[in-house]
Amino acid sequence: MDGKYEWTWGPSVISGFPTVDREILRNYSFLNIYSIDFSLCGSATSITEGLLNGDGIAFCRVGFAGSFSATVVASTVPQGRSDDEEFAVLLEGAKKSANDICAIGGPGRSAVQTKGSSWGEIIETHIVDVAEQHSNCPFPLSRVLLTQKPEGLHSFAVSHLFVRGGNRFEIAVLGAPEEEHADSIALLEQKLVTLAELLTASLQHRSDPSRKVQVGGG
Repeated sequence: MDGKYEWTWGPSVISGFPTVDREILRNYSFLNIYSIDFSLCGSATSITEGLLNGDGIAFCRVGFAGSFSATVVASTVPQGRSDDEEFAVLLEGAKKSANDICAIGGPGRSAVQTKGSSWGEIIETHIVDVAEQHSNCPFPLSRVLLTQKPEGLHSFAVSHLFVRGGNRFEIAVLGAPEEEHADSIALLEQKLVTLAELLTASLQHRSDPSRKVQVGGG
């Protein structure tokens, strides 16, 4: 989903409350078809949502207590391209992006692998020290690296990217370690991987991929 992005509607932000209504989180829906249970991640403190590039990209980011956020982004596969063809394009792009990040930031800054899901293969990407927001463009649409600390890290992110029913989906979880030591960082990585898997399974289980909606051009 790399490219240039402009907000068409939003970003609309709900915040300033101890927690966002759990029922909203449990049954968050987008594109009038797809549903995801954000409450799996815990108590939320904010929701940011909107549309980018006309109505081409639907975006929702939920901030949670504990210095982490979860984001879902959806857009339509370009006309004339099959789901399998789009997945191949996305995988090639993810590998190139990871290589570019490592070339700029050093070895280990990003890694890509594929894994199975109920909707078939997904692309899992790990990124170390990536900004949640750059200018007016949010992660994971924007992937801007933060300057690394001599020890520890600013953030860690896990992204799941997949295609189904003519739509592209990206679920990304980003967080900061509570303490800057190896055990804390390892626990954060495992936590984010688990949350990305839970959210991916939630969306896939609760949604009907046979009903296609045109979000906009790719």
